Amino acid sequence: MAASRDSHGNRHAVEQVQSYIDGLAAKERRQVTRLAGVACDGHFMIFARYRSGRWWVDDPVAVDAKSAGLLLDTLLSAQSGKALIAENLLGDFAGEGALAYKAVRSLLAQLDRERGQRPDDLPARLFDQWESAFAVATGVTGEAESPLKKDARKALADVLGTVPGETDAATGLFVIQTYFAIVTKLIAALSLSLFLERSSWHLDELKGLGDGELNARLAELHRGLPFREARLNNVIEPDVFCWFLERTSAEVTASVRAVVDRLATYDPATLQVSPEDARDLLKDLYQGLLPRPVRHALGQYFTPDWLAERVLGAVEHQGGPDERVLDPACGTGTFLVSAVRELRASLLAENASGSDSLACVLDNVVGFDIDPLAVVASRVNYVLALGQLLAEAPPEGCEIPVYLADSILSPTLLSMHTGDRLELSTSVGTFRLPLCVDTAEELRAVCDLATLALEEGWDSERFGAEAGRACRADDDERRLLEDFFDACWQLHSRSIDGIWTRIIRNAFMPAFIGEFDLIVGNPPWVNWEGLPEDYRERTKALWEEAGLYVHKGMAALLGAGKKDVSMLLSYVVSKRLLGEHGRLGFVMPETLFKTAGAGQGFRRFRFGDDGPSFRVTAVHDMVDLKPFTGATNRTAILVWERDAATRYPVGYTVWQRLEARGIDRHASPEEVEEQTRRLRLVAAPVRDDDSTSAWLTVPRRAIPGLRKLAETGEPAYRAYEGVNTGGANGVYWVERSDDVSKGKVPIENLHDVGRSSLPRKFGRVEADLLHPLLRGQDVQRWSAKPSCEILFVQDPATRRGIDTRRMQTEFPGALSYLAQFEDHLRSRAAIRRYFTRKEGIETRETGPYWSMFNVGDYTLAEHKVVWKDIASDFAAAVLPPTDPIPLPAHTVMLLPCSSSDEAHYVCGLLNSVPARALIAGYVATHISTHTTKVVVVPSFEASDSRHFAVSSASREAHRRVDAGESADQGAVDDAAAAVWGLDAGELATMRDFLRRWLKQDLS
Repeated sequence: MAASRDSHGNRHAVEQVQSYIDGLAAKERRQVTRLAGVACDGHFMIFARYRSGRWWVDDPVAVDAKSAGLLLDTLLSAQSGKALIAENLLGDFAGEGALAYKAVRSLLAQLDRERGQRPDDLPARLFDQWESAFAVATGVTGEAESPLKKDARKALADVLGTVPGETDAATGLFVIQTYFAIVTKLIAALSLSLFLERSSWHLDELKGLGDGELNARLAELHRGLPFREARLNNVIEPDVFCWFLERTSAEVTASVRAVVDRLATYDPATLQVSPEDARDLLKDLYQGLLPRPVRHALGQYFTPDWLAERVLGAVEHQGGPDERVLDPACGTGTFLVSAVRELRASLLAENASGSDSLACVLDNVVGFDIDPLAVVASRVNYVLALGQLLAEAPPEGCEIPVYLADSILSPTLLSMHTGDRLELSTSVGTFRLPLCVDTAEELRAVCDLATLALEEGWDSERFGAEAGRACRADDDERRLLEDFFDACWQLHSRSIDGIWTRIIRNAFMPAFIGEFDLIVGNPPWVNWEGLPEDYRERTKALWEEAGLYVHKGMAALLGAGKKDVSMLLSYVVSKRLLGEHGRLGFVMPETLFKTAGAGQGFRRFRFGDDGPSFRVTAVHDMVDLKPFTGATNRTAILVWERDAATRYPVGYTVWQRLEARGIDRHASPEEVEEQTRRLRLVAAPVRDDDSTSAWLTVPRRAIPGLRKLAETGEPAYRAYEGVNTGGANGVYWVERSDDVSKGKVPIENLHDVGRSSLPRKFGRVEADLLHPLLRGQDVQRWSAKPSCEILFVQDPATRRGIDTRRMQTEFPGALSYLAQFEDHLRSRAAIRRYFTRKEGIETRETGPYWSMFNVGDYTLAEHKVVWKDIASDFAAAVLPPTDPIPLPAHTVMLLPCSSSDEAHYVCGLLNSVPARALIAGYVATHISTHTTKVVVVPSFEASDSRHFAVSSASREAHRRVDAGESADQGAVDDAAAAVWGLDAGELATMRDFLRRWLKQDLS
């Protein structure tokens, strides 16, 4: 064996160990995850374990006292209790296990009782505080609550033991999170004895206690007493999940007792023997507890470790002792744990002492999160990452630097005649502190004194004097401190006690934490519309100050102003918390770089007009890797540097899978590298005259050629969306029979299309109202063939439904059919938005309830070019004119033309490789009507031989495809290249880019 991990001898030894473990597990019917192996030749040891579906093999270590101790720990662990690994925890505490479901349902019963009988007491107040934070983090609770889809409602009801819709989502999620918090805190207590010999709190001592004594010990745990005794001051502290301790029901006590008894059978030594098991422990447990449809509805996708390490690498994280790192939306602490591990390794290499190492880590790696549950999990994960360093805690104790705080709405500075102060709003009121409290240490001192003063019954004057000495307050500042204490006392006297001083202590921390060299993380992706109304109002000034909200009036109304909260978070933390020339690395929606409207303000890369600039140094496009299991998120890594302007082109790397199978979330960074390839592209604004326009991401050598076909003026052609039913496809999309009588046709609605099924209905409608319907699935390159029909009851001239009197006299059959769906059609959001008007206290309809959308004279144009809005590769076709005229659905874009020759000319240009390469380079998701605003399509001139050549090539391509042959793409490309003035080299570069972009070279 050798020091090199990849030496032949080492690989052979590891293979022997793996084979032996597999054989032993099969022979003795043991779980392979309960076994570990070691290869040793007297000089080196290599440890190997099988976890999460793969082998973990450590680097070789020399045989010495330390490695011998690890070997002993491994042997002891194999002989003792159940391994503390995710697979075991999932089996015992998540899923459909009776233990988890019984606990959640007992908590739900207690919460319902508390909120119903005592709406102003602690449990109800804590629920309100939790909901206000959770609404911001997910966008599905609070005033802006988005109803969960049917499958999510059913899955949540299954966990809660209720009928779908009986319990609101917020209540159900709160009790589930409470259960998870209980289990997490007990796991933290279990791990104490592993790292701290001085710990006097042991989980197995809770077994056999009476109900009263058990609840008293649980209250100690939730107050953090076991950890404070072990010199860990804030690992666990009073939080919103303590609500059930006020009046714990017998059912909840029994459920918690079952959790304690089951967890006491576990051996925490696993965390020392197999440190990788700690990385996903709590993430896996929470994901297993919360049903997948609910997680997806919440948008809760936990960052895989390999992605976090990729982000840290992208910001050039060195793990050095002089480098401060912040994750301002830390979730369960994935980025923090990776940073702690790298820093520990760096300190070990420098032979730093244990106490110095602990102090350095706690000062340099910091996290915030607005979600209370995330903070609980993140602190516990941080503790597990510190491991043996916990034994170095000083006598006065230490604090885990993970805080329950809003990184966007941190305390605001107020200037008043009575003195400057910091103000913080919460669900129970506003708290203010004088500016003499200007360090984290002074903040801790003031809030800890407030906790002590509440417990011992001080008056405000005594608190003001004691706290004033701690922060050197003058008379005015001392009076502000007294006011602060009075606000805390009001809560205390209403049984909403010491928890609030802890919440306030955490929430004020962003104002005192200092600046960081690196800010990393995966911020929440929540749209502006999904935020609670109160939060939107409180952050509105920040959006405007940052320069992110650039659209006004109708543009904002129609969606150009749809913003994602990750945009605001990245701007705010870079301005407030990122040091000069510091670097930010965030996991962000790729659409922020490609979307014309919503990302425009973001792509200013400057905070307002006078704030710092941000120089984007790199973007890693991870869309094809789908890093988040089960999600369709378009993922990218953004890296920028503060205090420098963005210069184009920017490096833009596209990661592509080499095989169809996805990337395992447990994969190592090295394994991800092996399973992918990188396309080294660059990004530049698609419009030369607008630096905030959507990005074009292509090879650097392709930019000069693509600029020749990038539209810079007023487009000659305008595209439109197809007919939009406003969510009523199942009403208007129909199948007909051939039994036509007296101008009427029997129809049946396609009741199961769209997001929700509708009743199956029949009717006999006027034939003049039926048109062939072209759906997205009906469009291919060079071919468009309608597959069903649409009941078209719209007046293109008035852009409203055919008026009621005319429907009654000319189309009574259609009116009778539509009347079967009147309630559904009236309830459409678009009807309320566009066809109603407020007149005093009444709402008046401005169009009939059967009105449709995106309909004009262009919809009925005889000659059209069409393309589907979602496609990996742009595909257009000329829609053949028929009688009646075929109509595209809303998922199909249409471009009206005056003649067949013109339609084929436009279609040929758009279907050419140069146009498709340009579209691939700037489109994120939807190939919408903006295509002709980006790709220059000169006005058709029949006398121009170049235009006629394109039109002819398109006709021939359509003919060939219709005959089942392959189109002559080369002829189309050559004709299009002549229109745009492209040479053979430029065309070849575009063709090569498109081939690699579509991964055609891998097939």
